[in-house]
Amino acid sequence: PEAMIDLKLRTVPSVKLITTEWDLHAVWQSLRAGDCADTKHALERAAQTVLIWRLDNQVRTRITEPATALFLTQLDAGEKLGAAAEAALETDPELDIATLLAATISAGLFTLDNPAKEMTA
Repeated sequence: PEAMIDLKLRTVPSVKLITTEWDLHAVWQSLRAGDCADTKHALERAAQTVLIWRLDNQVRTRITEPATALFLTQLDAGEKLGAAAEAALETDPELDIATLLAATISAGLFTLDNPAKEMTA
């Protein structure tokens, strides 16, 4: 665990975080599922950050909490895993970093920032 603090991860190129003041995620999910292609959609004000990425040639989406978005943004900015985790915990002290890390790794969100350097460290 101590060696992981200095690990640098980056999100894969397909990862995007979109912050909006509207509930676009629900509408987009309905349209993708074909549930409401012929109906009008009433957008509601509901601030949200949506994580979008590609895994196994499929576009995936998930609404993320502010701490999770900050964690991913910090890692993409070149911060080490420990610093990104600390920043996320400042936003949400109840955040379970181990669960967040496991979920984001299993979702295929990361690549090593510099694989050759990390492997020799």
